[in-house]
Amino acid sequence: MNSTKTSSAENLQADILVIGGGGSGLAAAVAAAEKGVKNIVVLEARRTPGGNAVFPLGIFAAESRLQKRLGIDARKDDLFKKSMNYAHWKTNPRLVRALVNKSGNTIQWLEGKGINFVRVHPIYSNQVPQTFHFSSGPGTTGAKVVRALAKNCQDLGVHLLCQAKAKKLLTSKEGRVIGVLAEAKDKEIRITTKSVILATGGFAGNKELIKKYLPTYNEKEIHHAGIPHNGDGLLMATEIGAATEGMAILEMEGPEFPWSSPLSPIAKRPNTIWVNKKGERFTDETTALLFPESANSIYRQPNKTSYTLFDEKSNKASLMKDLVPGNNLS
Repeated sequence: MNSTKTSSAENLQADILVIGGGGSGLAAAVAAAEKGVKNIVVLEARRTPGGNAVFPLGIFAAESRLQKRLGIDARKDDLFKKSMNYAHWKTNPRLVRALVNKSGNTIQWLEGKGINFVRVHPIYSNQVPQTFHFSSGPGTTGAKVVRALAKNCQDLGVHLLCQAKAKKLLTSKEGRVIGVLAEAKDKEIRITTKSVILATGGFAGNKELIKKYLPTYNEKEIHHAGIPHNGDGLLMATEIGAATEGMAILEMEGPEFPWSSPLSPIAKRPNTIWVNKKGERFTDETTALLFPESANSIYRQPNKTSYTLFDEKSNKASLMKDLVPGNNLS
């Protein structure tokens, strides 16, 4: 991949500047290059591109070619309505509609980059229709997508600056974004550009921002997964007056044992019994199969604590299955 040496590049110019070299940033850079943009610069604060995009096992899509070949009736309109109803219409319907409508074509676009999607699974048990697209071979689908997009950036002449952290958005007198100040190896870089794309991820690693947008947050109760982004893009954008909407929501899963991967799927088996510290059963245990919802009932219990009860007769077969790699529900 083309990489500009930061030791001599104190002032740069770009037609499009992408801040963040994760999945969304790399995809934006490749898409722009394919549309004919010649001078594209991607800033990535870490040593290598990818970010949290390397972790996903699969990718959501509606009405993809693979779904149609497999006879899966995953209609865009139906999935849009399901998504909005699940969120009680608190999310921006235009954004959700755009995500759903473009998802099938995104799978096709990635197939053109060499990703071989071969299976479609449910995101949670018994989900209808099935929407989670998996690629062939070992490793996560996300990691393969990142490698493919990084290679496309190289082939298309996109300039990637790693270990280069954006610090401040530059604006004109009229308030238009015209560039960014970045820092790389203790040297400041000024990049002027016609357009800036912010793709810096969330702010799960910034306790102050989480508490600001989610006052009920208690760091002792939450286990963070993935790379803990600090909200750099959000801070830069709001500093120059960007609007915010729907900034934070907790996606929790339970029971969860961060220090022991085999225990979590065992504790989540729907044929176990969950009780609180008083010994009271408090939920329908099949909620464990719906990972975005399973922690809600636990969160209401004393000390937010639950115990999972099972016996050898009822769980021996299922526990052995869960201990086999690839069969975990978590």
